Amino acid sequence: MGRLAGLCGGGVSQQLRRCLDVKCSGISVRFRVCNAKECDKPSRTARETVCGGETILSKQQCEVVCRSTSSGAKFIWRVGDGTPCQGTTHRSVCANGACQAVGCDDVVGSTLRLDACGVCGGQGDTCEAAHFDWKDSGEYTPCAKDCEEAARLAQLDGGTFDAQYQITVFVCVNTQSGRVVPERMCADREKPKIQRKECPLLVCPSRWLASDWSECVPTCGSGLRQRTVYCVQQQENHSINVLDKYCLAEKKPPSSESCVSKSCGTWDPGAWTSCSVSCGTGTRSRTVNCVGGTDCDKLKKPQVRQACYAGIPCNVIPPQALTMGDENSLDWTERKLLDGQTWGGHEIGGLATP
Repeated sequence: MGRLAGLCGGGVSQQLRRCLDVKCSGISVRFRVCNAKECDKPSRTARETVCGGETILSKQQCEVVCRSTSSGAKFIWRVGDGTPCQGTTHRSVCANGACQAVGCDDVVGSTLRLDACGVCGGQGDTCEAAHFDWKDSGEYTPCAKDCEEAARLAQLDGGTFDAQYQITVFVCVNTQSGRVVPERMCADREKPKIQRKECPLLVCPSRWLASDWSECVPTCGSGLRQRTVYCVQQQENHSINVLDKYCLAEKKPPSSESCVSKSCGTWDPGAWTSCSVSCGTGTRSRTVNCVGGTDCDKLKKPQVRQACYAGIPCNVIPPQALTMGDENSLDWTERKLLDGQTWGGHEIGGLATP
C-alpha cells in the first residue's frame, strides 16, 4: 500500500498493481480509508487551502478550478484524498479528484454495507433477538401547523392522528453497535410507554357525517338497521375523517335504530304421499309452501321428504298369494308358513314376517 495522505482527520492509502499480461481486468489502483482519528486541535480543512491563495473560479467538492492572479492562467486544484465529501451514501471521501462512496470494509468505491445485524456485507440472517431493543430517539412527532395539515396527517394515519399531542419516537437499535435497524427486528420486544407533549391548540371546523342506513335485519318483522357516523373536517372540496372528539360540540347522531319490515310468512305443509314402495323401506314426500307473507325462515322449514315403511318385508309371501295353487307344490318354507309356524317371532294371519 502507498503512503498515508493526511496525518489526522482521515486520509486514504493507495494500492497499485501492474498488468503482466496482454489483457487485465479491473482497476490498476484502489484506495482505502485510513487514520480516521480526530485532529487534536483546530486546523484549516483541505478545502480552506485550495488554489494556494489564488483566485477560485468554480468550486466542487473534490476538484476546484483556479486562476493565477499574476498570469491569469487557469489550473485545477484537487482536494486531498480522504477529505470527507457529501455523496449519495452516508459516507464518502474525495479520491483522485472525485467524491466516491466508502464501503463498510473501508475500501473506496466498495458497495459493501452493514446489514441489520451490524455485519459488513452480511445478509441480515445472523442476528439474535437479544441484540435488539427499542430506544427513545429523543425526538417527538411533529405538531400540525394548521387544520389542513392536521387533516392530512389524520388521513395518512387512518383517522387516528391526534393533532392535540406530539408523541415520543422510538427506534429499534442494535444494542451492540448502536445502529438503527428496521422495526421488524424488535417485533418480539415490548415497546416502551409513549410519552405525550401538548401541541398548540388548533380550532378546526368539524361536523358529523353519517352513511346511509343498512337494510333492516331480519328482512321481515321487527329488527335493527345500522349506519356509520364519522367526524369529518372539510378541506376545500372534500372531507377527511378525524377523531370523534373534534365533533363533541354537537351531539353524535345514532348509529343504529329499530325498524319493522314486511310481515313474515309461515310454512304450510301439505299431506304426505303414499310410501314409494309396496314392501320394505321407501320414501314419501309432501309440499311445503310459505303463506301469509314473504321470507319464511329457511331454517324452520318442515321436511318435504322422509323415509317410510310399507308395512311388510319384501321376502314374505302375501297371504293372498298362498290361496292359489296346489299345496303339494309349496316348498319347505311355504309349508311351514301354512302350518301356522312363526317366522322371526311375528305371526300375521297364519303367515310370519321376519
